[in-house]
Amino acid sequence: MKVFRDLTITIPEAQEADYVQRIAARLGDGWTRDRDAEKRLEEQSSPGFYFFRCDARSDRPAALLWLTRQDEDSLYVPNVVPSRYGQLTHDEYNRVITEFHREYAEPVAREMDCCVSLASDDQTIEDWISAASAQRLHSFSRRANKSTGSAHPCDQRRWYDFVISVHKNNDSLPTSTLERWLVEEGGWGASQASELAIEYEQELGLLRHYERR
Repeated sequence: MKVFRDLTITIPEAQEADYVQRIAARLGDGWTRDRDAEKRLEEQSSPGFYFFRCDARSDRPAALLWLTRQDEDSLYVPNVVPSRYGQLTHDEYNRVITEFHREYAEPVAREMDCCVSLASDDQTIEDWISAASAQRLHSFSRRANKSTGSAHPCDQRRWYDFVISVHKNNDSLPTSTLERWLVEEGGWGASQASELAIEYEQELGLLRHYERR
């Protein structure tokens, strides 16, 4: 399943300014540092963000890439947004962040003896949940009536087994990711996938509330 790639740079906070300045000095091919955007955000009491803008090319959209500190040991890219309106597709987003990594983030990190990590653009459900939960989800999806969701008692039992497994294993599966998986990998229609995602969120919330009592 296509996902937005994560870019992380392991670098001490003391070297942050030098790292960003070195990137800015290398920029070319339609890339610029947007200091006006940085200043506007700083005036809104949100300092510490760096913005890099790229012009549209035949192989990439016009976009604004955000860079900020993730923790005391690393910087990361929290978002890439279109320069005008709308939303970038997974391919467009990943094209921009991959170019930024290849041309600027990674070469400068190498100069400064730092590490850069660019995550894969393709993940399976096992990247979010345990093997046990994934097995139960696959079992439900393969055997359920895709026109009735979890309505049939046998399908409901398998669905509950999946939700309980997610809870017991402390899996971190966002509702939106489950819904996408059901459609793109499980072969479910958009309407049924949405209903199942809502059920998942409600049932998981109920289990967590029960545990806290």
